[in-house]
Amino acid sequence: MLLFRVYNEIEKQLGHPHFGFELASHDSGKYSIAGYIVLKSATVRDAAHNAIRYYQLISNCSEQSLIENEEEAQFITRYFDMGCNIPNAMIDGGLVSGYLMLKNTFQNSSKTQSKSVHISI
Repeated sequence: MLLFRVYNEIEKQLGHPHFGFELASHDSGKYSIAGYIVLKSATVRDAAHNAIRYYQLISNCSEQSLIENEEEAQFITRYFDMGCNIPNAMIDGGLVSGYLMLKNTFQNSSKTQSKSVHISI
């Protein structure tokens, strides 16, 4: 996949396998249409559902899902087996981007109540 090769080449040239953290943390305030829809969602739940709905339009290497029960919700990103390793920077960048969007959604939604947020790989 071309995008994997691009990430791997950048990693090789920088000598930094986790440059995705730094890349995503430089939030320029510019988002894709899907990003704006997620950010402008009325609730965090709506943001998660919108992210799942529109993410499939911009990625063919992973999928997102939401598992909910009465006490918690889990937002899951699953990467497909593409026949090669997924670059660390791509996963890291996705994590940081997701965190920033979640943070912005919490800040913009007066209806949001959260006990805790956990991010794991």
